[in-house]
Amino acid sequence: MARLEPVRGVGGSWTRRLVLACAVGLATVGAAGCGADGLQSPSDNLEDIAPEDVDPAITPLLAEQAVDRYERISNDAHRAGDAERLAEAEAGSQLQRDTARLTKREALEPDAAHTDVFFEEREYFIPAGGEPWFLVSAVSSADPDRHQRLLTFAERGEDWKLVSALEVLEDDEVPEIELDGGDLAEAVPAEDDGLLITPAAVTEHVEETWEHRGELQGDVWGDTPALDDLCQEAAREPEDPLIAREYERATPEHPEVYALRTAGGGVLAIVPLGHTMTETVQGSNANLVPSEEAAVLGVSPQPSIASTFRGEAAAYLPPGDHRAQLVTYEYELTAAD
Repeated sequence: MARLEPVRGVGGSWTRRLVLACAVGLATVGAAGCGADGLQSPSDNLEDIAPEDVDPAITPLLAEQAVDRYERISNDAHRAGDAERLAEAEAGSQLQRDTARLTKREALEPDAAHTDVFFEEREYFIPAGGEPWFLVSAVSSADPDRHQRLLTFAERGEDWKLVSALEVLEDDEVPEIELDGGDLAEAVPAEDDGLLITPAAVTEHVEETWEHRGELQGDVWGDTPALDDLCQEAAREPEDPLIAREYERATPEHPEVYALRTAGGGVLAIVPLGHTMTETVQGSNANLVPSEEAAVLGVSPQPSIASTFRGEAAAYLPPGDHRAQLVTYEYELTAAD
């Protein structure tokens, strides 16, 4: 991401999953009840209520209208480069990421034209127990490869806002969501301990892979293309041998975990991610020159640069003590100093 003066050439995105198309990312997060490490589940405050006593928080028709509303506001906001307008449809870390994207786009590509994005081939997965969120599987009209998107919407005040948008690449596999007789899904608490790891623990295990530079810790992960990609990126060293790089996990500012029961008794979990990458000059009085993106966020040449990345991951937790499977992940550079 950074380089030593006076070397030419500025680093850009360093992972294929670092940036989702600007108009596709979204965000918000629901809250209620804290789990371990401060991670929360919108399901936790409903655990003691029998499912038959609770109605779903939204109907399929209203869920469809919520996605339509998001499309309209998001496209307006991206055409105008208006982060305040975008905040009407997004929240949480996704809004952080998309606001950073808008800032960088306006500075680095001021003449770039926006292509309106619409979500097609939608499938809705609404929790049966009244949890204030729902998941949508869709494809983006702007994506020629027609990759699947996992979109999470949560209730914020009187509106439903997109709190997560993850792209699923060709080799990634999304498990089948279990539906009841009314075509409703079962939300799973963040601290559900009936599996090898809890949904909330996915965050810790992803971020410790960065901290250990791609070396897996414990016997938690099963091999997937997304995990292989993560390990390779975490192990990557700066091109200049005088630059040292290290990662430290960042406490999620928006810690909600969204999880649904899958066919066969497993769980699909959408979890928050975050870490700081610090690059420092070793044995030299030279300064690091920040990447173009970091410079837009206010960093000037200096001996050490700390870049904060916020993101999310989707993971499949099989039933029993089978290893977790990383389905996909995504980060965005949101701050640097």
